[in-house]
Parts: sequence; structure tokens; C-alpha cells
Amino acid sequence: MVAQLTGKVAMITGAGSGFGRALSLAFAREGASIGACDINLATAQETVSMLESEGGQATVVEVDVSVADQVDAAVTKIVAAHERIDILVNCAGINGRSSVVDMEEHDFRRIVEVNVVGTFLTNRAVARQMIAQGTGGKIVNFASGRGLSGSENNSHYAASKGGVLAFTYSIGMELSRHGINVNAINPGQTDTGMTRRPGNDIQRLESLMGPDVPPHRRVGVPEDVVGPVLFLVTDASSHMYGKYLSARGG
Repeated sequence: MVAQLTGKVAMITGAGSGFGRALSLAFAREGASIGACDINLATAQETVSMLESEGGQATVVEVDVSVADQVDAAVTKIVAAHERIDILVNCAGINGRSSVVDMEEHDFRRIVEVNVVGTFLTNRAVARQMIAQGTGGKIVNFASGRGLSGSENNSHYAASKGGVLAFTYSIGMELSRHGINVNAINPGQTDTGMTRRPGNDIQRLESLMGPDVPPHRRVGVPEDVVGPVLFLVTDASSHMYGKYLSARGG
């Protein structure tokens, strides 16, 4: 079977764990070179070591996606190493739980800064690079079903993911004229480092699923999104702009 991403260069944020690590490994197996970006350099390097042990190629990049200069520098570093960027997948994100009456302003602002502003900054920087290349590209932004349904005691996260969806719809139309497909994916409750906070075992995660509960009542794993995201970064999705796929198990 021919690898689906041979010759492509993919920038993946949040590559040090969870969805980002699963996708970095999967894309490398499909022939892509990876720009593995994470605020935690050590975990990003672990991901790179894992994919290099399988024969993959990657560049590790330390970046806080909420800081414009760092995002621009990350794009510059990846292009210097691999000459181009064909794919961007935004997995970097943070979460939290609090009732709105107890929520601190700085907690709300930080989630919006990472999840919404970070998505804007990475999309802007990579879109500029893709337009300069003149060969189109693929962008996938990680949103959430909670951006559609809301989430009790999680309003800051739900608001941020609703913002990611609206942003994706909007620039999906804008960038389509450049041959750039911008779409989103909405995973459900997934067993990642972000959800595995102290006291959150699988049973606890299932109890928090709320509107995300699938009929089979299984908390997802990061690998569950690999197939849908691969669809969004290949020619199979060439006629999709500003849409989202739901990978919530139901």
C-alpha cells in the first residue's frame, strides 16, 4: 500500500502527548516529515525519538502557541529544516473545570489565549507560508463537541472551542481561493494527559462525559482521531472548506 503523505511536511502542535503524539507517529508512518511542536520540549523530543526509531524524520520545536513571535519562529525553523509546510494540525490546547461564579478571570483568559488565539496565530503563520509556496495545503483545527453543546462547569473551554469552530468556518472560506483546505475535528471525551488529571480515572472520565456520551460508553483514545484527520489532510477531502468532522463515538 502506498503511503498517503509521502513527501509532505506536517507541522503538529501539542505533539508531545495525546492527540498530537498519536498524529505525529501516524503521519510519519504515512511518509510525512514532522515539525513536532510543543510548549514542553522534553515531551516533544520523546515523540520525535519514537518516530525516528521507526525511520521517520522530524524537527522538534519548543513553542507556546499563544505567543506570536514563538509561532512565527517555529514556522521559520520547520521551513529551514524541510523547505516547506504542507499540513498544519492544531492539537495544542488546555482545559479546566470551574463553575462560572467561582471562575477566575485569568483562568478564562488563559484558556482563550491558548485555544483561540493560539489557533489564530498558527493558522495565520502557516497560511502565509502556504500562500507563498503557491501549492495549497491542509489545516485541521482541534475543536470539541462542547463548542456546540456547551458544558456545565466548563464554560471557558466550551466558549474557546466554539470560537475555534467559528474561526475555522470563516477562514475556510477565505483561504479556499488559495487552495488551502481549513477544517476542524470535534473529538469527544478522550483519555489524554489533559483529561487524566489527579482523581480522573476512566470511570471518572465516563461520569463527566455528559452530552459526549456515546452509545457504547467508551472513553476515546487519541488513536481514534487518526483516520478522520488523515481524511482531512489528504486529497480525499479536497472539496471540504470550513467544515468539521465529529469523532465522538456516537
